[in-house]
Amino acid sequence: MSNPAVIYLAECKTKSGGSFRIEDNIGEAIHLHYENFRIDLTSDQFLSLGALINNAISEIIDVKDFDLKYFDPVFLANIGEDLTDLREMRFENILLNNLKIQRKGIFNLTVVSKLSKSRVIRAIKGDPKENDSYMQSNNYSESNQDRVDSIVSKIKSEGYPFNDQYIVLFNNQNIIRDGQHRASALYIEGETKMVPVIRLIFTNNAHNMSNYPWLRVLFYWNKKRIRSIFIRFYIKINRAIKRRKSLLDN
Repeated sequence: MSNPAVIYLAECKTKSGGSFRIEDNIGEAIHLHYENFRIDLTSDQFLSLGALINNAISEIIDVKDFDLKYFDPVFLANIGEDLTDLREMRFENILLNNLKIQRKGIFNLTVVSKLSKSRVIRAIKGDPKENDSYMQSNNYSESNQDRVDSIVSKIKSEGYPFNDQYIVLFNNQNIIRDGQHRASALYIEGETKMVPVIRLIFTNNAHNMSNYPWLRVLFYWNKKRIRSIFIRFYIKINRAIKRRKSLLDN
């Protein structure tokens, strides 16, 4: 049977500059393309491979209580390299009021704010403008508002945490790294509520987030501007030297 369509399930660059791609060849097989190699798998074989990889990752990350089931797969993919620095995982209870989020502030610069300023909370309350403009990294089949409504519905019907997935924090910071939708749905139910979270502790507080991320943008902007000024200055000096040399030669 020939496959009627190909769906790209995932794709990324390899360190050598090639590509790793997973294709669902509907009606045929799952294809794993790694640079010049291709592996053909049935759907069952692909799922079995996934289970083996999950077990391998859990063995490699030798940290008490660490289990992949507690985390969203897309989030794990984003922090994959960070996990080599992981030294401890804690389950804690925290006041929703003490949680913080990243959001767009003035001039569209990223700022750290209280959970109450979350774009998701505003969407729940009927102001979806900022949330609708946010680019999702998962749940492609849902609109941003559909995802908000879905999480709110699950919190009401199944409680929290559902599917064993928690709000995730790093080190001693209370900035949400994953689970803003869950935290926002809980906040609507009661902002003074205590909720369980997972706190990932990294060696030497690695992977902390700046409380003023806009300063980094400003720094790089100034760095680029200063570099441009020096380049222009260098060009003018060299032109002056060449001109003087030419005059002396004549």
